Amino acid sequence: AQKWIDWTLASQRENGAFGPSGTDLWARILMLQAVRDYGEATGDPRVMPFFDRFLRYELKTLLKTPVDPSSWAAQRIGDNVDIALWYYNKTKANFALDLIRLLYRQGTDWESVYRTGDFKRTPMITHIVNQQQSFKLLPLAYLAGCGDHLKEIYAQGVSTYDRLSGRVDGANNGDEYMRDNSAAASGETCAVVERMLSDEIALRALGDAAIADRLERLAFNALPTTTNEDI
Repeated sequence: AQKWIDWTLASQRENGAFGPSGTDLWARILMLQAVRDYGEATGDPRVMPFFDRFLRYELKTLLKTPVDPSSWAAQRIGDNVDIALWYYNKTKANFALDLIRLLYRQGTDWESVYRTGDFKRTPMITHIVNQQQSFKLLPLAYLAGCGDHLKEIYAQGVSTYDRLSGRVDGANNGDEYMRDNSAAASGETCAVVERMLSDEIALRALGDAAIADRLERLAFNALPTTTNEDI
């Protein structure tokens, strides 16, 4: 993987943008996650300046051109928030908190979805992986100071979602799109692993043992059934 990390770091332009031409934010969020993990593992001195330049560029750009509400990036904005909060915790740079608040406002309104229980509001919101990835957003926003009410709304959303589509193994039914909680319905490997990641992040943010319990159920019950044909 080193050659792709090197290419990505070397591709950063003077204004902070990186990668090939184009403005697809979601593709860049994925690469930011890879570069972050690489930096944590190696201590490469190029990594933090890379994030500083890009996140400043992102804040400036999104103030002029908001996140496309129909994009994957809007639905999965929690992954971008996770990166910005990681950077803030490393540097205490206040602009990163400004970026988090902006991302929270411009991304999909999952807060409203959790409050109303309307998980089938739009096809993008009904998409099972978007739903699973959303479960990191409110805990991160709560931790970043976007509102104390978010902790309660997150718990409310989890409870409603489980009532609508939950299973005893901790996963939720959905084959591309959310299904009901019928025993005849099924799920996806990608939905399980994305929920595991969301729960890992939410657990760090909130310290709630109930999240750890679900994560354990997913890892030892739901995940094996999606990867082993003998189960």
